[in-house]
Amino acid sequence: MTTHYVLIDFENVQPKNLEILAKHSLKIFVFVGKTQTKLPLDLVSETQKLEASKNRTFCGTV
Repeated sequence: MTTHYVLIDFENVQPKNLEILAKHSLKIFVFVGKTQTKLPLDLVSETQKLEASKNRTFCGTV
């Protein structure tokens, strides 16, 4: 099975919905700017749901 990588530049793009990604085997990387000190709870919750699903991994914030 192929693993896809999703790179989110949170400083420029704030995704509204990550549910579409639930169908795929993937790893998510969220990049934040040095002045960004918080992530929205809904984004964190959605990535945790993906992590709990089979073959999904949330790699964390870089």
